[in-house]
This record gives sequence, structure tokens and C-alpha cells, in this order.
Amino acid sequence: VTWPLLLGGASASFFAGLLVVGLGIGGGSLVLPLFIAFIGNDHAVPLVKVNSVAIAFAALLVNIKRRHVTADRPLINYDVALLLEPMSVLGAMLGISLNVIVSTSSIRVALTAALGIIFLGLVRKGIKQRKQETADFLASSQAAPFLSPSETKERKTSMKSRRTSWDKKTMGDQRYEMYVAARQISTEERRTPWGRIAALTSAAAFCLFLNHASGGAMAVLCGSLRRRLVLLLSVLSLVMFSLVWARHLIEQSRHWAMLGVLEEKIYGDKITWRRCSIAEWLLVGFIAGLGTGWTGISGGLLNGPLMILMGVCPLVAAATSSFMMLFTCCSSILQFWMLDKLDPVLAGTFGACAFFGALLGQLGFVAILKRVKRQSYITWGLVIVILVSVICEVISDSMTRADEEDLLGVEKACAIYLKQL
Repeated sequence: VTWPLLLGGASASFFAGLLVVGLGIGGGSLVLPLFIAFIGNDHAVPLVKVNSVAIAFAALLVNIKRRHVTADRPLINYDVALLLEPMSVLGAMLGISLNVIVSTSSIRVALTAALGIIFLGLVRKGIKQRKQETADFLASSQAAPFLSPSETKERKTSMKSRRTSWDKKTMGDQRYEMYVAARQISTEERRTPWGRIAALTSAAAFCLFLNHASGGAMAVLCGSLRRRLVLLLSVLSLVMFSLVWARHLIEQSRHWAMLGVLEEKIYGDKITWRRCSIAEWLLVGFIAGLGTGWTGISGGLLNGPLMILMGVCPLVAAATSSFMMLFTCCSSILQFWMLDKLDPVLAGTFGACAFFGALLGQLGFVAILKRVKRQSYITWGLVIVILVSVICEVISDSMTRADEEDLLGVEKACAIYLKQL
């Protein structure tokens, strides 16, 4: 480790965090060519994962207190995160194994094609969002002027008296019970669901423990029968968690429908929990995890845009994507550490710089967004980042092909795996 390497990598990590944190991504594809050039392909991807965790943690410190722009609820959609994250971790486990035994250039072709499809979808979505924001702005500018303080007080008094008339006498027993239940749902959704966060954290920690006990995803190729069974238990735990939560969301959706509560009104986004839509969400999570584990890009570069394309508003998609990156990238880091591909000095230095850069960037991003009041900027920012990422992937691909001996291969990876046990 040399001083120029430390300074160059630290500077790249700091500015990557500063520029991309507001978009809900880790900036892995932007710094990956630089890391490959100075560190080599063997250790570049693990360091990118460390940066992504640092950026995601900085974003979480700011986003956990923020509120949704159109609904009275937290900005991060924890229901989406709990549904997607287990499948993302499962995909990342498979991606890590492929990363050490298959040429990285082979997957970058498919990844570039996938990013191209997402790019075109985001361009169409961005144009639509821009038009809608312009129409909303014109409608608000042509609306009636603001009410005077006395008129505002009268309107509040009228609304209060109207609410007090909603009792059993005027509504009937059945309608009143539905009204009370709907109000209770709205009240519960306003709070930060610490129980759900604890459940996801516990499930992730349990799976990380099982991964460590099995020796990581490489146990499929190199481990003993006992370690393969432990790894299988980890996989089944992730799948069961997603299926149980998916069933909960379906039953919750039916319960809300019986009470006349609209999911769009509660979430503030066009989200519906049906069997087909949940299957699509699970597939999105798995593909995002597979991409992040295999190529080193942050899961946010896939999760965030796909959430936007599926109806989530850009601000919520960015915050939720950053939250999910914590779990996916931690799983990847553990497996890279077991394969002896993580340099602690470089990881600590680059991660700290990425964290402070992301913290400053997230605070600045919140201030700018409050001023411009246009979420379409997030979509267009992702469009630009995806375009730059494709260029960086081409550069990384050419550098990787010129240095194919960095790839571990099955025999070398198994040798390192058995040595670490």
C-alpha cells in the first residue's frame, strides 16, 4: 500500500459518495475502473462494496427522519425493503460465487444490456414526470390565493365540527367500526416501524452467521456435506422470510380493501400487493442482488431505477434503495472477507472517506430538493449515472481482459476457501 494509492482511492471514494448518495446508489461502477487500474481486479470489487456500505449508512442517518412528500409516513418504504432484501441477499450470494470462478467480462455484456433497457425506461419515465410536475406547478399558480388567517381559522373550525359528527349515531355501527379501523391503520403507518427494521436486521444477521458457519457461498463447490447443509439452511431462511412477508402483504391488502382503504393513499405511491406484482418484485430483488454480487456495482443502480419504473416515486425509491444496500453489501463483504479478497487498510480508509462524502452530499441534496421541488431530477440523475456507468463498464471490461490472471478460478478459489476454514 502506497501513499499515492491511498490518496487517489480516498479522493475517488469521497467524491463518489458526495455526488451519488442522493440517487440511492453506491457509485460502485463509477470508481471500479480506477480501483482496477491501481489495485487490480482481485481486490477492486470488495473495496467497492465497502464504499457502498459506508454511503448507505450515511444516507440512512439522514433519511430515517425524513417524511414522504405526499403521504403522512416515513420516507423509506420498509414494506418494499422487507420484501426485496432477502432475495437481494440470495442473489448476491450466487453472484459472489460467480465473481470468483467466471470471467467478469462475460457478465458485463449482459449487465450493459440490462442497464440499456433500464436507461430507456427511465428516459420515458423522466419525461412523463417532468410533464406532470410542470402541469402541477401551473395548476397551483393559477389556483386561488392563500386564505387570510381568519378564513383559515374558520375552515379549521368547520372541519373539526364535521369530524366530531362522525359517531355511531350518524354513521351506523358497521360504518363507524370501519372508520375507526381505517384511522388506526393511518396512525400505525405514520410511525417508523422499528419492529420491522429489527426483524429484517435479525434475519440478515442470522443468515450472515449461517454464511460464516458454512464458509460462504463457495461451500456449494468446495465445502463438506455439513457446510453445504448449513448454507442450504441460510438459503431456505431467506426464501421463507420473503414468502412469509409476501403473504402478510397480500392479507394486509385484502384487509385494507375491506375497510375501503386505498394502498395508494397509504403509501403515497402506485403500489399494489397482488400475487403477480409480488412475483415481479421478488424477481427484481433477486436480479439486483445477482448483479451487485457478480460485478461489484451497488444494488441501488438496479433497485432504485426498477422501483421507479414500477410506480414508486423517485425520492422514496432512492431512500429505500440506500437502506437495502446496507444488508446486501454487508453480505457481500463477509463473503469476500472469507475468500481473503479484502484489504483492511484500504477498506477502512476508502470507507471512511466515502462515508463523510456521502453525509455531506445527502445533506446538500435534501436542501437542494426542498428548493427546486422536482423529483424528476432524481430520475434524470439516474439516467446520467447509468450512461456513465455503461461507459465505465466498457473501460473495466477492457482492463479486465488485459489482466485475466486476476481471476481466481474454481481450483484457486477452493484452495483459498479451504485455507480460510
